Amino acid sequence: MLGSALFQQRPFPGNYPTENCWPVIEAGWPPAAGWFAEDGSDCPPRVKLVAVGGFTDPDKHRMDQQSTSAEELRLGEANEAEQSSAAETSSRGRSYLIVATVLLFLGGGGGAIFWYATRGEGESQGQQPAPVSVEVANAEQEAWSLRRTAVGTITATQQARLTSERAGKVVEIAFTSGSRVEAGELLVRLDTTTEEAELGSMEPQLRQARSDQQRAVQLRAENAISEEAYEQAFTAVDQLEARIAKQKAIISQKRIVAPFAGKLGIREIDLGDYLAPGSAVTTLQQLDPILVDFPLPEQDANDVAVGQPIEVSVAAYPETRFSGKIRAITPRVERATRSFTVRGELPNEERRLQPGMFAQVVIDLPEERTVVSVPQTAIAFNAYGASLFYLESSDSAPSEAETSPSEAETSDDASATDTGSGSEASSAASQGDAIAKQVFVQTGERRGLSIEIVEGIEAGKRVVTAGQLKLSDGSPVRIREQISRQTIPVRPTQP
Repeated sequence: MLGSALFQQRPFPGNYPTENCWPVIEAGWPPAAGWFAEDGSDCPPRVKLVAVGGFTDPDKHRMDQQSTSAEELRLGEANEAEQSSAAETSSRGRSYLIVATVLLFLGGGGGAIFWYATRGEGESQGQQPAPVSVEVANAEQEAWSLRRTAVGTITATQQARLTSERAGKVVEIAFTSGSRVEAGELLVRLDTTTEEAELGSMEPQLRQARSDQQRAVQLRAENAISEEAYEQAFTAVDQLEARIAKQKAIISQKRIVAPFAGKLGIREIDLGDYLAPGSAVTTLQQLDPILVDFPLPEQDANDVAVGQPIEVSVAAYPETRFSGKIRAITPRVERATRSFTVRGELPNEERRLQPGMFAQVVIDLPEERTVVSVPQTAIAFNAYGASLFYLESSDSAPSEAETSPSEAETSDDASATDTGSGSEASSAASQGDAIAKQVFVQTGERRGLSIEIVEGIEAGKRVVTAGQLKLSDGSPVRIREQISRQTIPVRPTQP
């Protein structure tokens, strides 16, 4: 039975319509190739035949190929319809989104215009914000003494690191860490057994040498001894006395005592330790009185002198001021820093000041200067400068005659008596105690809770010390409490 082998078409490069041609190979060997076309036309040349199946009937294969082509055509039409529908839906969605966005902007803009319009209408009708509750204080004119400020270090009057002069084993520790001792008090004793034994052997020798010396004196009176023997007797006594003194000194050096009265540090040895010469035992510091060393720039050399009063504050006792005097001034200006060192002395009976503390020092000079000061809380520091709010009473507001013509036209005859103050500022003042005005100021030195105003405000003005965050220039205010500044001890600032 004759049949045909099914082949797959693979055209050579080029676009050739090969969908209507089916290659068929007749049974037999070698197979005979042939072509079939639906419309009876010749199949295009340059077609490569690749077998993809077995033998089949040509008519059946042609019918299957036609069915497959029709199915593929239907699927293609369905895909095109889906893509067209999705594109139409996407386009409609974008249109809706654009319309919604435009409507949103139009609505927001209309609302803003309406809000500004109604706000302006309300303001033109005399509606004012409620007064802000604030606290105030007066800008005062004060006499401040000239002063110099510096930072320094607390130093002990005397301080020593106690060490061992001789080598030996620790046999006694007579102190506790942090205790107070008097001058000459025993602290540590090293083993002196060998030295005391040697001293004990020298003392009989000294007694014998002294006896020989007396005998030599008697014989010399009788001319019964030579001059050489006589001198040797005296030399023996002197040598033994020197050896005994040296041995006693060695024994004394193995006793560590306090060189002056003061406070001991932490013990650095234990019982039974072997100490080499120079080994540290503890520290000793004299704390009453105590010193403070601080530098000053060379331009202040003519302003300070021995005996001038100083005030010192430390972080451990921020509310306490320690008073003292300048004790010494170094006569040399450091070339690297162009400053000189000043030493002050402070009483320290309670031992609150300790060596090594960071100290802030203020030197009060005899001269005085007049300044305008306000509480530091009244100043607002910003990147563009320092400012404050001061109060202006309603009496200083402009009158009706000073108002603009537009304001006079908008007011009717019936409300003329109610708006006699004329301006917005006086209307605001009628609701509160005063009006807040903002002004930029130049600040100077700080003392305690006060700060110097070099320029920008005059003495006697009332300044806002609390509630500034809610204020703007021209805001009405209501004074919550009239507070007066307290007398605060001066706390120096770092230069």
